[in-house]
Amino acid sequence: MFLAVFIFTACKSTLSKEVYNDIDKAVKDGERVQIIDVHSKKLTKLPEGFEKLTNLKHLSLPNNQFSQFPKAILSLTKLQTLDLFRNQIPSIPKDIKNLKILNKLTLSENQITLLPEELGELSQLKEIYLKKNNIQNIPKSIGKIKGLNRIVLVENQVSYIPDELTSLKNLAWLQLTKNMITKLPEKIGKLERLTDLYLAHNQIKELPKSMEKLKNLTNIELDNNLLTSFPKVLLKLKKLRTIYLSNNQISDLAIELAKLPLLNRLKITGNPIKKELVDKLKKAASKELQIEY
Repeated sequence: MFLAVFIFTACKSTLSKEVYNDIDKAVKDGERVQIIDVHSKKLTKLPEGFEKLTNLKHLSLPNNQFSQFPKAILSLTKLQTLDLFRNQIPSIPKDIKNLKILNKLTLSENQITLLPEELGELSQLKEIYLKKNNIQNIPKSIGKIKGLNRIVLVENQVSYIPDELTSLKNLAWLQLTKNMITKLPEKIGKLERLTDLYLAHNQIKELPKSMEKLKNLTNIELDNNLLTSFPKVLLKLKKLRTIYLSNNQISDLAIELAKLPLLNRLKITGNPIKKELVDKLKKAASKELQIEY
């Protein structure tokens, strides 16, 4: 018993706290390595033996030239964070599901078109960053990642948000700016911990009534959509601090906005709203409210 404990302790003590910036040195040190950060080195592939870094927890390889998702990564089951920002990766392999304890995934600025259903197997995932790809879908399986806190899917080609996403009870940040979304799920009100909702530059015409249940919503951006009237459901959200509605087709304005106790910024530029309505709101609102008209 004593010998087993001694061996375990000795092995544990050999783990390195060094941040490796040389990928060949990391492979040479093998199982000792826990953190690798190698960026802007024009890497196109990983060196032989990379899959033997079995204690690797944090891997950052941004701004390189990988044209495929490196298969060796898929065997590193202790990975907690993976950053492959700004490469040339066209797809996420189904075996991404092997990374069972991954909590942060960054694949922004690649060439990904579809997200696999296997993403839903990453049960420990907290944050996912997929900005500036060509992604067309949000997999239904995303609803299985119960601890997911932040989703960033800016500048893609998503046109549909599955109802399953509304099962994410811990989601606080949803950023879907610059996509092709035409409507929101009717059950979006189930996202009771949501604080930030960014939907600018889409094709949304109206908001579902259930949004009145988003009691923790603090910031909402709906600039450059197809709204034709002020979404009165927002008047129910007492924690709102910022509302951005620029460049829609809104012609009315709710005087009740003055009653939102924390609201300090309202953007309504580029809408056919009469100046008299804006002046009326300014008169009724507190001095803290800044209105961009």
